[in-house]
Amino acid sequence: MAIVAVERIAILIGRCTIYEQLYIINCEIPVIADRATEDLRVALLALYTAILQALSRLMKVFEGKNPAQAVPG
Repeated sequence: MAIVAVERIAILIGRCTIYEQLYIINCEIPVIADRATEDLRVALLALYTAILQALSRLMKVFEGKNPAQAVPG
């Protein structure tokens, strides 16, 4: 199951990168959308924090003595 989780995290990071590029990086933000953009930044920061926490837990699984936890089955 851990391998599936790592794959999902990789896909999620890719999606977050797209959101950053579309709406945050090198984007001229209209004044009316400034609040929404800030909310997006905060949400992405929270998501990246959760991703790092999940990766930390997954590292423990992969480093553990029970490799059966790392693969689905």
